[in-house]
Amino acid sequence: MQVGTVHPHSDLYALAVTALVLLTGNDPQELWLEPAGQWRQQVHLSPAIASILQRMLAADPDDRFQSAPAVLHALQAVGTVAPLPPAPVPPLPVSPTVAVNPPPIPVASSASGVGSGSGSGLGSWLLG
Repeated sequence: MQVGTVHPHSDLYALAVTALVLLTGNDPQELWLEPAGQWRQQVHLSPAIASILQRMLAADPDDRFQSAPAVLHALQAVGTVAPLPPAPVPPLPVSPTVAVNPPPIPVASSASGVGSGSGSGLGSWLLG
Protein backbone atom coordinates (compact mmCIF):
# COMPACT_ATOMS: atom_id res chain seq x y z
CA MET A 1 0.00 0.00 0.00
CA GLN A 2 1.35 3.40 -0.92
CA VAL A 3 1.46 6.03 1.77
CA GLY A 4 1.18 9.74 1.15
CA THR A 5 -0.53 10.89 -2.01
CA VAL A 6 -4.27 10.41 -2.26
CA HIS A 7 -5.75 9.69 -5.66
CA PRO A 8 -9.28 8.99 -6.89
CA HIS A 9 -8.54 5.26 -6.84
CA SER A 10 -7.88 5.63 -3.08
CA ASP A 11 -11.49 6.72 -2.59
CA LEU A 12 -12.70 3.86 -4.78
CA TYR A 13 -10.72 1.43 -2.64
CA ALA A 14 -12.33 2.87 0.50
CA LEU A 15 -15.76 2.61 -1.14
CA ALA A 16 -15.15 -1.08 -1.90
CA VAL A 17 -14.02 -1.73 1.68
CA THR A 18 -17.15 0.03 2.95
CA ALA A 19 -19.29 -2.14 0.66
CA LEU A 20 -17.61 -5.27 2.01
CA VAL A 21 -18.12 -4.19 5.61
CA LEU A 22 -21.81 -3.66 4.85
CA LEU A 23 -22.12 -6.93 2.93
CA THR A 24 -20.21 -9.15 5.37
CA GLY A 25 -20.78 -7.44 8.70
CA ASN A 26 -17.05 -7.84 9.38
CA ASP A 27 -14.79 -5.22 10.87
CA PRO A 28 -12.50 -3.67 8.23
CA GLN A 29 -9.47 -4.98 10.16
CA GLU A 30 -10.82 -8.54 9.87
CA LEU A 31 -11.15 -8.08 6.12
CA TRP A 32 -7.57 -6.83 5.95
CA LEU A 33 -6.26 -9.91 7.76
CA GLU A 34 -8.13 -12.38 5.54
CA PRO A 35 -6.50 -13.72 2.40
CA ALA A 36 -7.35 -11.66 -0.66
CA GLY A 37 -10.77 -12.55 -2.03
CA GLN A 38 -11.82 -14.51 1.07
CA TRP A 39 -14.84 -12.22 1.34
CA ARG A 40 -16.29 -13.85 -1.78
CA GLN A 41 -17.23 -16.88 0.33
CA GLN A 42 -19.19 -14.69 2.77
CA VAL A 43 -21.44 -12.84 0.34
CA HIS A 44 -23.64 -13.82 -2.55
CA LEU A 45 -22.83 -11.56 -5.47
CA SER A 46 -22.85 -12.11 -9.19
CA PRO A 47 -19.41 -12.94 -10.53
CA ALA A 48 -19.40 -9.68 -12.49
CA ILE A 49 -20.07 -7.55 -9.38
CA ALA A 50 -17.56 -9.54 -7.35
CA SER A 51 -14.99 -8.94 -10.09
CA ILE A 52 -15.66 -5.19 -10.00
CA LEU A 53 -15.24 -5.13 -6.21
CA GLN A 54 -12.07 -7.22 -6.47
CA ARG A 55 -10.62 -4.75 -8.98
CA MET A 56 -11.51 -1.83 -6.70
CA LEU A 57 -9.63 -3.65 -3.91
CA ALA A 58 -6.51 -4.46 -5.94
CA ALA A 59 -3.33 -4.23 -3.87
CA ASP A 60 -1.56 -2.33 -6.64
CA PRO A 61 -3.28 1.04 -7.14
CA ASP A 62 -2.44 0.90 -10.85
CA ASP A 63 -4.63 -2.23 -11.15
CA ARG A 64 -7.68 -0.43 -9.70
CA PHE A 65 -10.26 1.61 -11.55
CA GLN A 66 -8.76 5.06 -11.97
CA SER A 67 -12.01 7.05 -11.70
CA ALA A 68 -15.58 6.84 -10.45
CA PRO A 69 -16.95 7.11 -14.02
CA ALA A 70 -14.90 4.01 -14.90
CA VAL A 71 -16.59 2.08 -12.04
CA LEU A 72 -19.98 3.38 -13.12
CA HIS A 73 -19.31 2.27 -16.69
CA ALA A 74 -18.34 -1.22 -15.46
CA LEU A 75 -21.51 -1.44 -13.37
CA GLN A 76 -23.63 -0.27 -16.29
CA ALA A 77 -21.97 -2.84 -18.54
CA VAL A 78 -23.19 -5.67 -16.30
CA GLY A 79 -26.63 -4.10 -16.12
CA THR A 80 -26.71 -3.25 -12.42
CA VAL A 81 -26.97 0.49 -12.79
CA ALA A 82 -29.32 2.24 -15.16
CA PRO A 83 -27.73 4.90 -17.35
CA LEU A 84 -27.84 8.30 -15.76
CA PRO A 85 -30.63 10.56 -17.00
CA PRO A 86 -29.61 13.85 -18.56
CA ALA A 87 -28.84 16.55 -16.05
CA PRO A 88 -31.90 18.64 -15.24
CA VAL A 89 -32.01 22.12 -16.63
CA PRO A 90 -32.02 24.59 -13.76
CA PRO A 91 -35.05 26.87 -13.63
CA LEU A 92 -34.68 30.40 -14.83
CA PRO A 93 -34.18 32.89 -12.04
CA VAL A 94 -37.28 34.80 -11.08
CA SER A 95 -36.85 38.53 -10.90
CA PRO A 96 -37.98 40.02 -7.62
CA THR A 97 -41.36 41.66 -7.60
CA VAL A 98 -41.10 45.41 -7.51
CA ALA A 99 -43.55 47.04 -5.15
CA VAL A 100 -45.34 49.96 -6.72
CA ASN A 101 -46.35 52.76 -4.38
CA PRO A 102 -49.90 53.89 -4.94
CA PRO A 103 -50.23 57.43 -6.23
CA PRO A 104 -50.78 60.05 -3.55
CA ILE A 105 -54.35 61.08 -2.82
CA PRO A 106 -54.86 64.50 -4.32
CA VAL A 107 -55.77 67.15 -1.79
CA ALA A 108 -57.98 69.96 -3.00
CA SER A 109 -56.67 73.45 -2.70
CA SER A 110 -57.65 75.59 0.25
CA ALA A 111 -59.80 77.67 -2.07
CA SER A 112 -62.35 74.87 -2.20
CA GLY A 113 -62.45 74.55 1.56
CA VAL A 114 -61.10 70.97 1.59
CA GLY A 115 -58.20 70.62 3.95
CA SER A 116 -58.48 74.17 5.11
CA GLY A 117 -59.47 73.19 8.61
CA SER A 118 -63.05 74.30 8.11
CA GLY A 119 -64.39 70.99 9.41
CA SER A 120 -65.52 69.78 6.03
CA GLY A 121 -63.87 67.82 3.30
CA LEU A 122 -61.33 65.03 3.14
CA GLY A 123 -58.68 66.72 5.29
CA SER A 124 -60.95 67.11 8.29
CA TRP A 125 -62.28 63.56 7.85
CA LEU A 126 -58.73 62.13 7.93
CA LEU A 127 -57.66 64.29 10.87
CA GLY A 128 -60.85 63.69 12.78
